[in-house]
Amino acid sequence: MISNAALAKQWSEELVARVSVMLRDGWTAKQIAAEIGVTRNAVIGKIRRVKALAEIGLQGKPGWKTVHKVVAAERAKVVRMPAAPRRRVLPTVTSPAPVPRMLSLMPRGNSSG
Repeated sequence: MISNAALAKQWSEELVARVSVMLRDGWTAKQIAAEIGVTRNAVIGKIRRVKALAEIGLQGKPGWKTVHKVVAAERAKVVRMPAAPRRRVLPTVTSPAPVPRMLSLMPRGNSSG
């Protein structure tokens, strides 16, 4: 790899144009770095600093935040059947069992007094 002092001299307009072509062709930062002999982070940093390269951007795998946004958007598109309305079921309250009436011990027609 190339030192930082040599790297400052190495990023010529010709090299930036070459990186631009590689980006348009869909190369990753790792592939570009291997091709031009610098680190992956140097390539990413240069892409962010140079406006022309930043407009093209890297075509790598989406980050996890992007994936989660896409999944959430897809879930929002799904048409779901509305849930059946819930019927409120009240517990049935039964009256207590009837208490048998006590019959008087005396016969009914006989009243002594």
